[in-house]
Amino acid sequence: ERGKTSIIVTEIPYQVKKTDLIEKIAFLVKNKIVEGITDLRDESSRKGMKIVIELKRDANSKIILNKLYKHSQLRISFGINMVALVGKTPQLVSLKQILEAFFNFRIEVINRQKSFELKKASARKHLVTALITILEDIETAIKLIKTSTDVKEAQSKLMQRYNFDEIQSKAILEMSLQRLANQETQKLITEEKNLTQEILECQSIIDSQKKKERILEKELLEMKKKYQDDRKTTLNFDAPLNFEDEDLIEEKPIIITITNKGYIKSMDIDTYKQQKRGGQGVSGMKIYEEDFIEHLAITSTHDYHLFFTNKGKVYQLKGYEIPLGQRQSKGSHLVNFLPFEKDEFLTSFTSVKNFDQSQDYLFFATKKGIVKKTPLKEYSHISKRGLIAIRLKENDEVLTVNKTTGTKNIILASNNGNAICFCETKIKSISRNSMGVIGMRLGSDEFLVGTAL
Repeated sequence: ERGKTSIIVTEIPYQVKKTDLIEKIAFLVKNKIVEGITDLRDESSRKGMKIVIELKRDANSKIILNKLYKHSQLRISFGINMVALVGKTPQLVSLKQILEAFFNFRIEVINRQKSFELKKASARKHLVTALITILEDIETAIKLIKTSTDVKEAQSKLMQRYNFDEIQSKAILEMSLQRLANQETQKLITEEKNLTQEILECQSIIDSQKKKERILEKELLEMKKKYQDDRKTTLNFDAPLNFEDEDLIEEKPIIITITNKGYIKSMDIDTYKQQKRGGQGVSGMKIYEEDFIEHLAITSTHDYHLFFTNKGKVYQLKGYEIPLGQRQSKGSHLVNFLPFEKDEFLTSFTSVKNFDQSQDYLFFATKKGIVKKTPLKEYSHISKRGLIAIRLKENDEVLTVNKTTGTKNIILASNNGNAICFCETKIKSISRNSMGVIGMRLGSDEFLVGTAL
């Protein structure tokens, strides 16, 4: 509305109270921890939650949202203490372990279930087989029973005649007369056949891990079909677990200047206004006597900036780590940001947007005529204490370091007025901690004074 952007909050984290969240955001705005918010309203209704965070026209909504995530309860984390019975012993388990425990438990349940069904079917078949045997020889069986003096004698005769056990013989004596019907006999034969099939199936499942796993898979799919509904929370695997300083700082173009004596500052590019041809320009920086601007770069607050020293080391700062200064300010000395050693000073400076996607090289030249070409990617991980960029011989120093494409022409010039020009394709790319090769042969009192691409 009217060119303004708003952040609309329709959901808040688990166990977070809406009123507490609104109070916290208001506190952050009041204390200027989060800037760029002009209004904060609660427009919640019966239709649902709605917190409106209205922003300034030029505000970066992504940066403000990241700051709210970091400093308020708009994003929280909470621990889950997962204790489960594993082998009848309570244990603290991970997500993977609890899934494995559930899997093993369900497999065990399926195994017990099929063992029970096998035992039940086997017992039933044992009786049905005896009933079918009797019905096929019913006349003889009736005669044995009729000639017996009591139930015990009848049971004993059946066991001897048909090789029945006590359970089978007892079931025969308890059989009702309706079983004598031909249709009932056919039912028993069909039942015996089905029981045989069931026994074989149960036994095969008990003996096969894969079959038990297929049963479990089928059960889970049926459960999913029965209880599945839309997920209320979104799984975002790309969301950062922790916010870096860069996530809270707006990316914008800046100008970085470094003087010969090592004073550095950054300025917003809007500090300078476009002028027509013939304009006198404006002073860009106050400098100390006998000092002058040696390095100037138009870069970004999120870019990487590499500082190469005479001792062969390289240091790194992000654009936002260099304090913004006014046009007339002198800046701060590099020793306030970089841990320079004694007699160490800056010789070269370059900026990098993205190491991973860069195909560029760094071309080194030392005072003793040594040159080296190394892929820029090898300098992507630099600690606060710096990194060895090139190994130097005794009494040698880094003269210049230039970012190249790997195919440019290089000119080396010495103090005696000698120069050499060659294509850098003739220089083999080597690793970061290597020394390099001879780029120009020099006399005993001769040394390099400059390079050019």
